Amino acid sequence: MVEFSREEKIILQLLKNSIGGNDLKVDFSDVDFNRLFKISDKNAVNMFVFDKIPEFQKLISEEVYMKWLYLASRKLTIRENVLNVQKELTALLENNNIKYFVFKGFCSAYYYKKSELRETGDIDLYIDFSDFKKANIVLNENGIKLTSTDDDKHWCYEFDGVEIEMHHRFWYVPENNSGTFIKNYLKNAINNVKRYNFDGYCFYGPDETTHALLLVLHIVNHIQRGGIGLRHLCDFSAYYSSDDYKNNVDNILKIFKKAGLLKTAKTLSKISCKYFDLPNYGYFSDIQDEFCEALLKDIITSGNFGFNSLESRYGSSAITMDRGENGSVFKSLSKFCKIAWKPCKKHKILMPIAPFYIGTRYLVRMARGKRPKINPVKFAKTSFERVDLYQNLEFFKDN
Repeated sequence: MVEFSREEKIILQLLKNSIGGNDLKVDFSDVDFNRLFKISDKNAVNMFVFDKIPEFQKLISEEVYMKWLYLASRKLTIRENVLNVQKELTALLENNNIKYFVFKGFCSAYYYKKSELRETGDIDLYIDFSDFKKANIVLNENGIKLTSTDDDKHWCYEFDGVEIEMHHRFWYVPENNSGTFIKNYLKNAINNVKRYNFDGYCFYGPDETTHALLLVLHIVNHIQRGGIGLRHLCDFSAYYSSDDYKNNVDNILKIFKKAGLLKTAKTLSKISCKYFDLPNYGYFSDIQDEFCEALLKDIITSGNFGFNSLESRYGSSAITMDRGENGSVFKSLSKFCKIAWKPCKKHKILMPIAPFYIGTRYLVRMARGKRPKINPVKFAKTSFERVDLYQNLEFFKDN
């Protein structure tokens, strides 16, 4: 039986209200508001929680309330700036007849009852590789600065303090039937777009089935790099609660099955139904409640990108999700080193010394009190337990 803390239960209740459009009363008695603040912030859902906090200001210390108010104001300011930059960016692309679609960010926010509470930090857009050079020229000629070409799936730009990732492909998928289907399906995604109307501002995003696939692929990518926070789960749940999902559920499930992500989608759907009081479409009756509870607890404990837990952040990166494959341990170690020591991504010659450098660096920082002490035995045990938990989702399983 998984136990959720008082603060975790309140966060889930507030998210239930936000995603489901409910207004059920929340009891804030005997709550550690500082802990509530930290958990919600580490999971990137602070705005959804803070939305109700002013009503209970008298229960909170002035220090915690002012810290929370400052952060909420800052996140709203960032969101407005990102939206303004996106408006300029999409207008620029459309005026130059460049096909694109935005994904994540405001495409996800579109499906929330209160879209302004969904935190947004950067802009992700997809442009077909045939238009990539033209798009780069247009962006540079209009003051949008190219900052990095290091990543093999996107180039990074900066405009007015906002980072823009211009993708020509998406996240890693395995070389099996499911991976081949995903790659072929997404090659045509640029021709399957939907026009989003966001408070009078219109832009192109992925169509209903592509949006569902990208949401789950994004979640899987984060899990393999450290962990997902509640915001990733909420993005799926907000879409799951929409008419776009309801009206396309049969096609969406077919796509998930061919992509080898059906069990992952079923589990996320059951969590959405059980914890956020959303519709039950009847296709996830084979998913166990105990598994959903364990997964949800790990999501909250890990936090966004595993930032709330050292074991989560590095453990699942250091130990492969595919331990049975030849060479997979080395692949995972390589992936871990690229996350923990960024120069490894650019200079492969550093890879042989990376594990020793990362380990020594951590010990030095730990001795200086800049990093928490870790128990290697406990670290390894926790990592393997997390891998076993997430293996149950059967990522990219061939059917």
